[in-house]
Amino acid sequence: MRARADEGTRSRPLYGPGATTETILDKIVGRIYGGKGAVWSERALAQLDRLRQDGEPDGPVCVAKTALSLSADARLRGRPSGFEVPVRDVTRSAGAGFTVVHIGTIETMPGLPRHPAARRIDLADDGVVRNLT
Repeated sequence: MRARADEGTRSRPLYGPGATTETILDKIVGRIYGGKGAVWSERALAQLDRLRQDGEPDGPVCVAKTALSLSADARLRGRPSGFEVPVRDVTRSAGAGFTVVHIGTIETMPGLPRHPAARRIDLADDGVVRNLT
């Protein structure tokens, strides 16, 4: 590790200070995900405008999207390219200091596996709860 550290780094920031949320998302989609860019809904643009009017600065961006693809379409596996991501909503996590950009039909809630164990829990006719483990 020390030898690597002595070599220095060739990494560069993806975007500079003061970059807008739109610019940050375009860089993420284009340079990291391999897409063409974002298509902003009127609703998302209005939400972003409202945040700015309320004095919330543009800053770090958290992209809420499916974990199954780099695109918004869970069926596009591997390294798809040339796609656009639909921006549905924009919210602010003020305590954490970042803007959440909601892509596609994603629901923001605690992460769950594809088949949550809670779906197997059952109350039998004899009143015994089954499948708790």
